Amino acid sequence: MKRLTEQLIAFAAGNRTKVFAALLLLGLLAGLSLFRIKFTNDVSQLFPDSRDAGTTFRVLNETRLGNTVQLEFIVSDAIEKHEKYLDAVSKKLDRLPEVKNVVFRYRAHDLFQELTALTALIPRFYSPEVLDRCEAEPAVKKALKQLAFPIPGGVRMLRNQPFGLEQNILTDLRKLDDLTGMRLASGLPYFATPDKHRAMIVFNADLQIGDADSVRKLIGKLHRILEPLPAGMQFRILSGAMHTLGNEEVLKRDAMLSCTVSLALFLLIFLIFYRRDWRTLWIPAIPLYASLFSLGIMTLFFREICLYVVGLGSCITGLAIDQGIHVYAAYHGPDAERRTAALTEPMMLSAATSILVFVFLALTGIRAYVQLAAFAGLSLASSCMIALIVLPLFLNREKQMAELKLAFPTWKISPVLPLLLFPAAVFCGMLLLKNANFTLESLDGTPREIRMQEQDFNAAWRTPGIRTALLAAFGKTPDEAQTRLLKITNERLQCNLFNIALPPVPPASRQKQNLEKWRTPEIAKKIDRLEKQIRETGKKHGLPENFFSPFFNQLRKSIGSDDLTLPPMLESIVRKMVWEHNGTASAIALVRDDETSARFIRPILRKHGDGHCALLSKEGFKQMIREDLGGRFLWILPLSVLSALALAYGVFRRFSDVLLAMIPVYVSFCGLFILGALTGFRATPAGAFALILLTGLAIDYGIYAVSQLRNPNEISIRESIFLSAATTVAGAGALVLSKHPALFGTGIVLSVGITLACLSGLYLVPMLKRNGKPGRLLSAVLFLFLLTGCTSGIPLEEYSEAQSLKEKMRIYPETPFQIQANAILEVQDRKFTFLLAAELNPATGTIKAAGVSGAGTLLFRINGRDCIWGSGIPENAQKLLASFREDLCRIFLLKDRNPLAVKQKAEYIVLSSQNGVKWEIHPDRTIRKETSFPIRKWTGEYRDSGRTVLYCNHRGNYTIRLRIIQLTEKSKND
Repeated sequence: MKRLTEQLIAFAAGNRTKVFAALLLLGLLAGLSLFRIKFTNDVSQLFPDSRDAGTTFRVLNETRLGNTVQLEFIVSDAIEKHEKYLDAVSKKLDRLPEVKNVVFRYRAHDLFQELTALTALIPRFYSPEVLDRCEAEPAVKKALKQLAFPIPGGVRMLRNQPFGLEQNILTDLRKLDDLTGMRLASGLPYFATPDKHRAMIVFNADLQIGDADSVRKLIGKLHRILEPLPAGMQFRILSGAMHTLGNEEVLKRDAMLSCTVSLALFLLIFLIFYRRDWRTLWIPAIPLYASLFSLGIMTLFFREICLYVVGLGSCITGLAIDQGIHVYAAYHGPDAERRTAALTEPMMLSAATSILVFVFLALTGIRAYVQLAAFAGLSLASSCMIALIVLPLFLNREKQMAELKLAFPTWKISPVLPLLLFPAAVFCGMLLLKNANFTLESLDGTPREIRMQEQDFNAAWRTPGIRTALLAAFGKTPDEAQTRLLKITNERLQCNLFNIALPPVPPASRQKQNLEKWRTPEIAKKIDRLEKQIRETGKKHGLPENFFSPFFNQLRKSIGSDDLTLPPMLESIVRKMVWEHNGTASAIALVRDDETSARFIRPILRKHGDGHCALLSKEGFKQMIREDLGGRFLWILPLSVLSALALAYGVFRRFSDVLLAMIPVYVSFCGLFILGALTGFRATPAGAFALILLTGLAIDYGIYAVSQLRNPNEISIRESIFLSAATTVAGAGALVLSKHPALFGTGIVLSVGITLACLSGLYLVPMLKRNGKPGRLLSAVLFLFLLTGCTSGIPLEEYSEAQSLKEKMRIYPETPFQIQANAILEVQDRKFTFLLAAELNPATGTIKAAGVSGAGTLLFRINGRDCIWGSGIPENAQKLLASFREDLCRIFLLKDRNPLAVKQKAEYIVLSSQNGVKWEIHPDRTIRKETSFPIRKWTGEYRDSGRTVLYCNHRGNYTIRLRIIQLTEKSKND
């Protein structure tokens, strides 16, 4: 490899003109190709396409929910004075091709007229069975009672709604009003705040997620429609589309700022450290050229390039500059080519480890990281080749190079110090994970001004404390979308468990089916008979015979009509909850945005949504980020560490040198965890994935340090290591000035981590090499890891009270036994008290059990592996308690399976079992629990020799309390 590099350097030196011409042509073509590519800030590119994230963003894009726009108008006087202007604006907006479903007036002026019009909806909304609830006597008595206290419009409503059949419609509207939390002026038929100083026009815009150009065009059209504004009026645009525009502005600003700052730092570093040797300016010029060339290549494979990737350009440039620094340090004297060629292996290995971690990021399936891997891989590879082969053309080996002379103090570091870092880093890492920010805002760089406007809007229009999520579905037609939504909510979510507000109007197909059922002779006779009864009853109580005629006349008229027109109030609501756009249709329902509902709804949608339904909520996004991104991070990070080890071993062929090369990675990780916990830094997904990058970057300093120690006569790059770290930190540190949280988190992790890696490469690695202690250091670290992960290194059999612990762990007999207990099952805010009778066989793991309420109602019966539910448990609770049989097995039949280790705490003893269950033996109780870090699965607490049990299913969010009445062992022959 060294020989080939020398030959390539010689070839380039003999063909300078051709080499420069080729580089110039490739750079020109790459620059021109950037004009044909589109740059985007679509936040969905920071999520994987699979599982929940892919479905959520696909539904969000299909439904265009992110493009709902609220035009808010703020006036100093009363908003009623500007009704004509706002009506005119609504009409102009309705004529724009990219604007749909404009709503300003959401009901007619006469509220009672709209309420009485609900009678016409009964045959469309309900089947004829509702007539069975109609009774003449209660209807007449209710009318007489209300006539004693007349209210405006009340008589008209009484005559049109004697039986209250429309109450379900009003109930749905009230539920919708509660969930939206909107505060509107009651006396106005359009959107206005109670103080009547603000009004609002709502519409949907036909925009793609992340398409900032379309947002700018729409804003320009809105300004032309709205201006000139009436005196004393101002307007604001509030929409997810403004986040698109704001993110683009922030990312472009951050990319330009980081590029400018890093370039200035590069120039300053080189001019200071290389004593104004202007030839050193070619060192940063090469990676900049490589970045431009790489972006040009990417245009051949990607239709859009994420601005987040471009924003990390300064960081990648800082990495690539290291290569030129080492070449500059080596290329001088009569043997310049040989000295430069000697860098081939460490430079290629360094580039390979860095590229490899970017490739691991691409394995996450996240589009932004796929692009980042392509960008970084092309940049680092091309920069490495150009630095080795072309950079010497700009240098003069016969002229004395400007030498970099740095004074390195000879500090002595005790090998004990790195060992002490480990337990502190583990503790701080757990604190960081506990305080981690896994919300969508951690990936959203929307400017503060937009966020403040949204907060002001919510304070003026919404009731404090109400958090609302959207359950969205799409289909080919509105009927299909709404039917799919109804199927999910009615059959899967069980609306009596969660407060869900569905569109208040059934799908058109169901309305037609209901009308057909009403159009039969039997139903006509039933209506006639009911009318006769209420006439006679009314006459008996002194009411006119035709008092309720408006109801029956309207009912018969609506039965015979095929017109599906809705009252204005319902029409405006339906237009915001069910709509069509570009050949598809969408439907939404409203639900409380909290952890419980999100955790319950998301698995159901994943199983039964067919990829056409998604939950759009802050809590849902938080769980999605934790699962989709956290799951990938937890396997990619150790994979990147192992791969770096393998690459280092492939070059050094000595395990002790490989361990030395990994020391900077270890130190940087420990230092980051400790500093993060001390400063209160909140871990984010971007910061977590930056740790993967740090793995490949930090090991570079170990590789160069080990290469220096192995070949002190051929390679002298200690100063270069320091300078390369300075340039890398300059590139990554510039990201700390970013306002976008993803870039900021990446900059913090990389700049601090590289600094620590460099210092450990300069001081700790040589010290350990001299003392010959890297093997012992790693052994101690592994011991600490086992000590932390397994709670103790003391095997159970060697523990002095092993037999006593085994007896306490059993809790229940090993032979078949019968048990009776008073039980309380708490499912969220509901309690079921019952008597539990069970027969259990620990040897076979079988269980027979039954739960009977105090009234004698069967709640459940378990026979073998089947759980049969009785009438005492609601259907929604049955689905929530799908693992109830497994819970009983955890309570009564859990085996110890030979615990691995014991740890003596101050007040109790901890045992870790092979099946992942931890046992805590306290003086007065025993606790068994199983966790999947950092999420708890279940916990069982046993008090008073097993007579009282408290079991918590953390995933199902319910508890079981048992008070043992009788426990009887059975013989195996029974």
